[in-house]
Amino acid sequence: MRISSFTQDEKLLEIKADRAPIAILIIMSIIAVLTAIIPILSIVYTGISGEGLHLGNFILLFVFGFIDFFLVRIILWNCYGRERFELKSESLEYYADYGWFKGEKRELLLDGLKFEIIFENESVGRLSISNGNEVIDSVLTLSIPDLNKIISEWKI
Repeated sequence: MRISSFTQDEKLLEIKADRAPIAILIIMSIIAVLTAIIPILSIVYTGISGEGLHLGNFILLFVFGFIDFFLVRIILWNCYGRERFELKSESLEYYADYGWFKGEKRELLLDGLKFEIIFENESVGRLSISNGNEVIDSVLTLSIPDLNKIISEWKI
């Protein structure tokens, strides 16, 4: 299990994903390029052979485009991924940053905010923040001393 790093001040906590091994990133990039090229080659082939476009071409384009979108997201997360928790005046804002784009923002009101550690094993865990109604769980693991430091500095 890879342990992430973090930076923190009084308003911002940023947990940065540890970069995946380069061999895995290269293999995933090759697969992503192939899933982008296959439907295009299929459309070009049917156009050249005179068969014309049909529903199968568009289904292939949609399915491979969907697969490619998620592969690119995974590649970006493993290269540039980080989670950002930003303390606003009345809320805590969270989003995943993929480097080239950002994930959906989520907010928790500061009333009754609780910080907890989700233990992965005895030495690492993930941060969980709740306000009684909603919960935001970090997906990146940190060492238990780092998590305790974050919680002690951000007691609200």
